[in-house]
Amino acid sequence: MLFAAPLLAPLAPVAARAGLPADPPGLTGFYGGSHVCESGEHGALLEITRVVASETPEYPWRLEGSYAVFPVIGGRAGVYGEIAGSFALLGEIRADGQVTLDALGWLIMPPAGEGAGDLAGRFTVRGDGLVQFEGRIETEVADECGAVLLTRALPAPERTEP
Repeated sequence: MLFAAPLLAPLAPVAARAGLPADPPGLTGFYGGSHVCESGEHGALLEITRVVASETPEYPWRLEGSYAVFPVIGGRAGVYGEIAGSFALLGEIRADGQVTLDALGWLIMPPAGEGAGDLAGRFTVRGDGLVQFEGRIETEVADECGAVLLTRALPAPERTEP
């Protein structure tokens, strides 16, 4: 039992991050990474363009953005390895920190194969201070896609008033 405290200490920050992000409006920006579907790995770019407070206690924050998919070296051999496209997203952050982002429609539609999907997951802060989205992409076909891992690589551009 003497060693239990040092072993459990790393779990404290994880539990603290399980709820709402500390600064939801600060989540805007560009998140790059990938998602995996049965057709292989695809590059992914999530842009969160707007985070606004909601009056619903169960869903205190609303999100707007877009999601793009594109080829990556590790996934090019797959059936849809060369697919690229993007779609608009609208979603919310629940009071428990769970994020859902629903696909609204294609911005750039791929020629065939790839379908738009909804995202579900969480924003967390990594040990190095970068914000990360980790979760799943869900399509109309059950278990067609799986894990999504995206790290904010660029902050949102500063808006200038005219």
